[in-house]
Amino acid sequence: MKRSVLGLLLIAAHIANAQDIFNKGKAELAARDTVGAFSSFQDAVKAGQKLAESNYYLGAISFARHNIDAAIGYLQASLKADDDNVDATKMLAKAFLGKSDNKSALVQLRLAAKLAPKDCEISLLFGQALVAADSMDPAIIQLTRAKECTPENPAIYLLLGDAYSKIGVIPLAISNYEKASDLAPKNLDIQLKIARSLVANRQYREAVKAYVVAEQIDSTYPDTYLEHGKILVRAARASTSRSSKQDYYKQAISPLAVFVKLRPKNIEGSVLHAEALFGSDRLAEAANAAKASLQLDSNNVDMWRIRGNSLVDAKEAKDRDCKAALDAFAALQRRKAIKQDDLVIRGRAYFACGMEDLAIADLDSAQKVDSTNCDIFSPLGSMLIKKQQYARASQMFEKKIACDSKSLSSYINAAMTYMQPDNLNLARARELLVRSIELKSDFLQGRLWLARYYARVDSFDLAEAQYLEVLRLIGDQVDKNKNAYGEAQKLLGSLYMTKRQYVKAIDAFRKAQSVAMDDDNVHLSWGQAILQTLDPKEGDEEGRRKNAEALKHFRTCVEKNPGNVQGHFWLGECLVRSRIPGDDANNAKLKDEACGEWRKVLKLDPRNEDAKKGLERISCP
Repeated sequence: MKRSVLGLLLIAAHIANAQDIFNKGKAELAARDTVGAFSSFQDAVKAGQKLAESNYYLGAISFARHNIDAAIGYLQASLKADDDNVDATKMLAKAFLGKSDNKSALVQLRLAAKLAPKDCEISLLFGQALVAADSMDPAIIQLTRAKECTPENPAIYLLLGDAYSKIGVIPLAISNYEKASDLAPKNLDIQLKIARSLVANRQYREAVKAYVVAEQIDSTYPDTYLEHGKILVRAARASTSRSSKQDYYKQAISPLAVFVKLRPKNIEGSVLHAEALFGSDRLAEAANAAKASLQLDSNNVDMWRIRGNSLVDAKEAKDRDCKAALDAFAALQRRKAIKQDDLVIRGRAYFACGMEDLAIADLDSAQKVDSTNCDIFSPLGSMLIKKQQYARASQMFEKKIACDSKSLSSYINAAMTYMQPDNLNLARARELLVRSIELKSDFLQGRLWLARYYARVDSFDLAEAQYLEVLRLIGDQVDKNKNAYGEAQKLLGSLYMTKRQYVKAIDAFRKAQSVAMDDDNVHLSWGQAILQTLDPKEGDEEGRRKNAEALKHFRTCVEKNPGNVQGHFWLGECLVRSRIPGDDANNAKLKDEACGEWRKVLKLDPRNEDAKKGLERISCP
């Protein structure tokens, strides 16, 4: 009897101790001491007491620590001790979902549903498992039940969106994702699903807006920027309108630039970034971006092509590099990737590098393959002009006009070739120049060349009218049109010289100088015009002043161009005119300098009779 009582007391003490260990674990768990709680629950299990509860808590802690396999083991042990524990059943289902074991998860959820048929979380988990198992119709039913129970849970709408997306009902997927986003506006995963669904539904503008929101949620997540840029590049490629194509590329630059900064070693991003810059005509940047991309993948022929094209066509002269462009085309050649379109650009690169024969060969080759390629004619015509092959050049520009009737520069270039002695066709030149002005009444270069034509055929009044019209069109916008203004004034001055209107000529030359358009010939004519205004009635002092002013212009003329024969001759004349009777010492210096200038004339032009007469007239030694 004593022994039975003692045994019962020992058992009671053991149970009390186990109970104390279990309660200790719960207290530690309540105090967020998961390490202590885990140890206490393990001790309780070893003591064989509270097996269902202790294993449940061990499973819950393991699950929270993402130790899924251990969690499954503990939870299964918990349910073995008490298979009516709905919390353990739900958590075991979650653990199986975490391992993508959807079949096992569904088994546990069916058991949980029997234990707690009105439990909202079970419907949600059921829906999640069914979506993962590609069983969409039952999933939608379960998730709809969950939504009725807890309509403010964003996870429900996220899963509904996934379900509708998988069965291809994209509009319903989008609406559910948007509802989830309303409830969880800072959730990046939800926002990306909205954007991707909009892309799948071809709602590109709305997708772009969604990606912008995603970038605002997390500005450091690279994939958002890549996907954002990618759909814009895709839209640009698909666009048939040049303006809309360029607009899409421009929009793509910003997100792709951020992506490249976040992921500088990503080949796809670097390629798309270079393409977007090129498609936006930001060619200097495109050349550099293509170079950076080629450092990641040197065999990408599209990047070699973009680099070559960009280095030829860059807007600023400082960004153009014909040699580097030819290197890019050589890389294409080595990879047997040269296309006919590449020959046009490579030809222009050869031309820029002074390799005219190779340039013409490339463009001729491109023309033979495709005689309708309108991009060939202008560069080939320009090269032929430089080679002074004006007849062929005029043919090229005529072809350009035929395929692009609004190419104003082609009208000018064609007209210029027809004004050359060995290709003379002044009637056609006039027709082309008049047509260019009809196309664009304020086309300054057209009017300047038409004025040259009129001067060429001695229609000086018509020439003057064109020059004056250019100046009228420019008005007070001289700073924006310095070249045209200066050229008009310079040519107007020459015209006034022809018409012997020397005061007007001087005024025009002065205005040309104000915009730095005063070359050696301007100063030559300017000095000559001043000498033509000499009037004996004005007296010696005024005559000497004008002579001194003319002398300055002749000096400037030969400084700007030491090979200007007339500049040296008239400088000699002015030096002689500068002598003052009685000032023998200075007169001797002037004579020596004048003799020197005329000797320079004869060195440049040995048959110049005026210089010979000058040397004889003042008895040069």
